[in-house]
Amino acid sequence: MLLTVGWGGVPPLRAQDASDTLQEAVRLFDQGDYLAAQEKLVKLDRSKLSADEQALRDDYLTRVQVALTMYEKAQRDLEDAETAIDEGEIEQARRLLRGVLANEYAAAAVRKAATAHLRSLKGKKSKTQTPPSSSPAATGTERAPTEEKASPEAQPERGKEKGEEKPAEQRVPGKVTPEAVEQAKTLTEAGDAAMKASRFEEARQRYEEALRLVPGFPEAVKGLQRLRDHQAVAAGEPSRSLLERIRMERRINWQRAVTEYRDLDRMIRGHVQGHRFEEAHQALIRARQVVEASRQYADPVTKYESLRNELETLQQFVEEEERRYNEEQVARVRREVEEQRRRQLEEVKQRRARQVEMLMKQAMQHRKDGDLDAAINVLKQVVAIDPKNRPARWTLDMLVDMREMRIGRELRDDLYRETQRALNDVERSKIPWSEETQRYPDNWLEIISRPERRRVGENRPGGRLYGLLDKKVPVDFEGTPFDQVIERLASEHGLNIIVNWNDLKRAGVDRKTPIELSLPRQITLKRVLNETLEQAGAGLVELGFDAREGAIKIATRATLDRQTYTAVYDINDLLMEVPNFNDAPVSDLNRANSRAIRAQQADRPWKVGDDDDDEPEDDPERTDRVQKIIDLIEDTIAPDSWIDRGGTVGTIREINGQLVVTQSSAAQRQIGNLLGKLREQRAIQIAIEARFISVSSHYLEELGVDIDLVLNSGNAGFDFVPTGQGPLTDPVLGNVVLLPRTFSRLGFVPTTPALGNQLQQTPAQLAQPFGQPVLVPQRSGGASGSRLTPLPIINQVTSFTAPTNLGSDVPGSFAGQPIGPAFSLFGSFLDNIQVDFLIRATEADSRTNVLTAPRLVLFNGQRSWVAVTIQQNFVSQLNPVVATGAVAQAPQTATIDSGAVLDVAATVTADRRYVNMTLRPGLTRLLDLQTIPFSGGGAGGGFGGGTALNAFIQLPTLSSQRVQTTVSVPDGGTLLIGGQKLASETEVEAGVPILSKIPILKRAYQSRSMVKDEQTLLILVKPKILIQTEQEQLAFPSFGQE
Repeated sequence: MLLTVGWGGVPPLRAQDASDTLQEAVRLFDQGDYLAAQEKLVKLDRSKLSADEQALRDDYLTRVQVALTMYEKAQRDLEDAETAIDEGEIEQARRLLRGVLANEYAAAAVRKAATAHLRSLKGKKSKTQTPPSSSPAATGTERAPTEEKASPEAQPERGKEKGEEKPAEQRVPGKVTPEAVEQAKTLTEAGDAAMKASRFEEARQRYEEALRLVPGFPEAVKGLQRLRDHQAVAAGEPSRSLLERIRMERRINWQRAVTEYRDLDRMIRGHVQGHRFEEAHQALIRARQVVEASRQYADPVTKYESLRNELETLQQFVEEEERRYNEEQVARVRREVEEQRRRQLEEVKQRRARQVEMLMKQAMQHRKDGDLDAAINVLKQVVAIDPKNRPARWTLDMLVDMREMRIGRELRDDLYRETQRALNDVERSKIPWSEETQRYPDNWLEIISRPERRRVGENRPGGRLYGLLDKKVPVDFEGTPFDQVIERLASEHGLNIIVNWNDLKRAGVDRKTPIELSLPRQITLKRVLNETLEQAGAGLVELGFDAREGAIKIATRATLDRQTYTAVYDINDLLMEVPNFNDAPVSDLNRANSRAIRAQQADRPWKVGDDDDDEPEDDPERTDRVQKIIDLIEDTIAPDSWIDRGGTVGTIREINGQLVVTQSSAAQRQIGNLLGKLREQRAIQIAIEARFISVSSHYLEELGVDIDLVLNSGNAGFDFVPTGQGPLTDPVLGNVVLLPRTFSRLGFVPTTPALGNQLQQTPAQLAQPFGQPVLVPQRSGGASGSRLTPLPIINQVTSFTAPTNLGSDVPGSFAGQPIGPAFSLFGSFLDNIQVDFLIRATEADSRTNVLTAPRLVLFNGQRSWVAVTIQQNFVSQLNPVVATGAVAQAPQTATIDSGAVLDVAATVTADRRYVNMTLRPGLTRLLDLQTIPFSGGGAGGGFGGGTALNAFIQLPTLSSQRVQTTVSVPDGGTLLIGGQKLASETEVEAGVPILSKIPILKRAYQSRSMVKDEQTLLILVKPKILIQTEQEQLAFPSFGQE
């Protein structure tokens, strides 16, 4: 519709406006804007122009058509030349490019591109050389059949050449395409060559074929006219005048225009019948161009006016049919919209009812399945669709109540379940993992596979892709072209590989370079790429690759280095300082007090200083460590590329433990590798176990007989107990109570026994003379029953051999211990001669193994310690406190540690096979804490003045086992670094002289004891190197195979 209005509604231009428009069209043509020039020429009213201007318009209208055809041909020739270059057809490309440069209608950009391609083709040859043609005529003759096959419109005419020869101007033209123009030009050139070779019939056929392809093709028309003139001259006929030739050309052109218009008329009517009005309007524009372009050939002018009136009538027909069709379409659409709206309302109502019914069934099914949440959500949808649905609302309220009750029950179940899990976790914490120094959780593989748990370098672009390149693959390339090697690597291993072939071509790298790489064993994919690129570069240019955003890009190293990107590296683990702990507790009595004071000061929270301002304080040591890492990177990797060192590429900054680095791909990869190697060294730990093994053996053997005799025991004198009324008598029996003298016996011990309980006196009824039942009081006088005392014969041999009286330097010995005999037998024969006997027999054997094994894990190169001790406070000294009229003693305590201490500084050798250690293990036991009491004089007067002050101090007795040494131990090996052996043997035999030598009788007057002690102390150390990657592979064997 817009085009119709544009053609029919434009008011006629005035004469001056028409002339200006013509000049504007000529100017546009000269500038190369052929489409705009054609549009203005077609719109011009020819009647408003002068005769010269009309001729100029007609001339430029024809030239515009040719120019457009040749303009498109130039672009097509350039595209074909580029294709020929890619396929290696250098000669064909040169021919096409020269044709572009010879085309006067080619655009400037096309000419420039053609010139650049011709320069790049200097010195190059085609892969297959085409033999040159014998002559231009032969070339034209050979190409003519090909062009005829390419022109389907020329084939029907070919049959008429023999039987009925129709003039070229009677051909009904079709749509002229750029391909037809090109073929017409080729045929015209072939005709010119044939005419020069005097093959006039062949030349005529070529010109006519060109006119059939492109009606009115200027070169073909001129060639045909030259052929006719030549034939006329050759036949002796006078040549036609210039006026006659012009008239003939006008008639031919007019007939051609009328024929083309009729074809367009039929086409337009066909489009209208098929309701393709857009195509019809385009054809109308073409028809108007044909009519206006052929106006100059109409003779008389009424032919043009008649044809133009037909065109106007045709245009009105098209517009009327389009208007009627549009009105019918609008009415039809209106009816369809109304009907559709009615159906939609009905469908909405039915769909709502069906949807409500379906949702209610779905809600009931969810309730039946126990899924109350889903049922509630479905019922909410029902209420939203139909707010007046009362069953849905009632069911919704009921299900909400049921859900809340279920939630309460589930919460109680969760409470019981979590309580049970908490108790199980406590039991799990009690498991002593004895063999495993480092134990990974059971779900470790799942943990490290999470996206947040990336390995070192995977947070930078392409980090995970570089990990895939570490996979080992088989290699078998024997003379395979470079581009095929890249394709095989990409397809076989699922990689996206992008090759910058233009960059490689500029660097002189041929994509067909043979690659020789065949190895018996697998190597990493990264090594395969490096070897392939090295062979492709042939030592003349360095090639490289970069992995980013899921693809591997291959180009020259210079190109890749110019492409920078920013990566972030976490260095918090490298900034953490591993301290050396030099304050291991040492059980030394001389330093007990000073160490205790230092420990108290070290435990104070304000030991570093606190100014109570709660402001963050700078850590100069951390800043220094950050700067050292930055300096290391800049000194090691591309030193001349950093901007702060005069370069133009790299920058590096640190923020919150993150290094933000902008560098090339190669430098980024080197930075990641450098930080990874630093982490590998810090990831080495050492587990050290020191063992204090003490093996003791104690043996005791005792055999002793002790026989005592008491003569005259029955005639020993007794004393009466005097009272004021006479001797004391028994109140019940009336017998006189006799009192033995002070020298009495209880068994065989001639002493006063400390046995029994103190009896209370009875002052009135009975004067009890005995303070204890078997205690004989001092003699107080009275009549003596006998003057002869008992005669005791005492044997003290067992006192010499008793284990209590023996000694041994070995701790734990039976010697010196207050232990009773294993077997004892004693008794007395009471008569005038009393015999007391005692038999002691003991045999004991004791074996003791004591193991103290402290363990410690530390970083490579660190000094650490572990102490399992018991701290005992004791009063070490007293400080006098003096005041006016008073004095006191203030006790001062010290702390002594008893237990095991392992202080070690360890490093791993470079081959990671041995551990060098400086060891300071120690084992201390508190044997005794002796209390020393003392008193001092008091001061002052008055009540209590001068009273002595009682106080005490304590002296500890320690047993210490310590070693300080430096050793080298293999990983997992055990080394004896120290120890001690103690042995003691004591044998005592005692007896009565002479009697102990008499056979048989000597057993009664001889006693023997033997104590034998042995003790061995071993101090062993066992280191184990812990490498994180190695431990992961040991814990999960499939980890290293992924």
